[in-house]
Amino acid sequence: MKYKTALGAILIGTLPLQAIGYTAYAQQAATVDPEFMRNLEAALVQKPELILEAAARAQNKQREAEMRRMSESAVEIRKELAVANNPGFVIGNPTGSKTFVEYLDYRCGYCQKAHGEVNKLIERDPQVRMVIVQLPVLGPDSEALARFAMAADKQSKFKQTHDYLYTNKVDASEEGLKAAAAALGLDWAKVQSDMTSAELSSRLDANRSLAERMNVSGTPFFITPTTVFPGATTAENLANNAG
Repeated sequence: MKYKTALGAILIGTLPLQAIGYTAYAQQAATVDPEFMRNLEAALVQKPELILEAAARAQNKQREAEMRRMSESAVEIRKELAVANNPGFVIGNPTGSKTFVEYLDYRCGYCQKAHGEVNKLIERDPQVRMVIVQLPVLGPDSEALARFAMAADKQSKFKQTHDYLYTNKVDASEEGLKAAAAALGLDWAKVQSDMTSAELSSRLDANRSLAERMNVSGTPFFITPTTVFPGATTAENLANNAG
């Protein structure tokens, strides 16, 4: 196999082409100084790991740029969710001076892991005001569980239900939700009615709009008073970014 063919195979097989701008490289190769290309190819023969190192640097830059963009978007979202009639649900201190936001899905394993860390944070700092934004991204069962928790708020039992959904395996079927309602002391008929209400649908739409503005596609996702954390994190990390 000729060297240039082998080089192309390495590039295609080992790197995300977008990450290293290979399309642009291919389009401009004919105009690049031939001596530069010879030197580049010689360097890659001696140290092929340079390709991976360049890709890693490009990916890190892309990740850093995305984090900056998310942090900038979070400035306005923090303000919107700091008001009393925000589209989320508040746990911790409703009038606390430190507003955090968590986008979550009750069927998300990472959200379940993060739930314990959130509770630790709330226990340690009485000023934490955690706004829960339902973002059911894992299908119809996720949305059913989100609606169930939201409906429980109508009976002043959001926090109890929120915790229950993480500490118990709740089937999203009517039978499973009815059993959960009984365990929580909820009026099942009212839960059913509230779960399908236009108000809850509107709040879920507002949640999705907030997520789109932040480019949030997965859960959990945290907004702290000073930064953002895509994915599960610890109580310590959240506390260290409380402002």
